[in-house]
Amino acid sequence: ESNIEKAKDAYEKAKLVPFDDNSGQTTLASILLDINKLEEKSKEYNASLAIADEAYTLKEYDRALTNYKKAEDYLPGTSYVNDKITEIEKIQRGAASKKLFNEAKENAESALVNGEIETALESYSKAVSVELDEEYKTQQLGDLGDRIARERERKSAYIKYITSADSALALENFDFARNSYNK
Repeated sequence: ESNIEKAKDAYEKAKLVPFDDNSGQTTLASILLDINKLEEKSKEYNASLAIADEAYTLKEYDRALTNYKKAEDYLPGTSYVNDKITEIEKIQRGAASKKLFNEAKENAESALVNGEIETALESYSKAVSVELDEEYKTQQLGDLGDRIARERERKSAYIKYITSADSALALENFDFARNSYNK
């Protein structure tokens, strides 16, 4: 038997008690109004909870969260509802982190292909810093960091040879310049 049913039973018993004045009847009317409000809140709570549970089962987390929060508004402090809200928020944070990670990884790959080494390195660092399971990140990133480092070294060596060749050319040391350009 629910608390609402117990309250209704108590109300019915209280109605049978004779009162000397109207204050007892006024109090009973107020109690009946409170019972009706509580009953309405309970119906709204149950309806919101049913929608939330269905949405959760379907992995429609935004809709589930909205309805769990509605249920929480109707009946605050329910551990089941609070646990579900916490669980969904954790799921959503994880999904947001994966999205951020994947975007950073894709940006790093793209920048590397386009020869934008510093941009690739920045995006790679961003991907590494995202809070996710380390094993997942390692698996997904593979050798991307090594490829960026190798490309950075190759580009640095290229710039070094070009700079050296340009200096030799300016000094009219043509053989050294030609050899440096050819490296």
